Amino acid sequence: MLKHPSSKRLGAAIDYIKEGCKVIVWALLEHGEGQVIAFKTTIQSITSHPARLIFLTLSAQVQTYCLRA
Repeated sequence: MLKHPSSKRLGAAIDYIKEGCKVIVWALLEHGEGQVIAFKTTIQSITSHPARLIFLTLSAQVQTYCLRA
């Protein structure tokens, strides 16, 4: 589950954020040592009430990348 970004942040990509679309999610770990996690998934559903959320399918594999040495 992800918080839906504002349309200003997404720009033209907003057209691709819909149910059934395959996406790659990248996330910077806040308390990590400059690590990023990434995974491929499919958007299951999008809600707007009570909050704007994106629900994703569970990914079988998650990759991590170190951005700093």
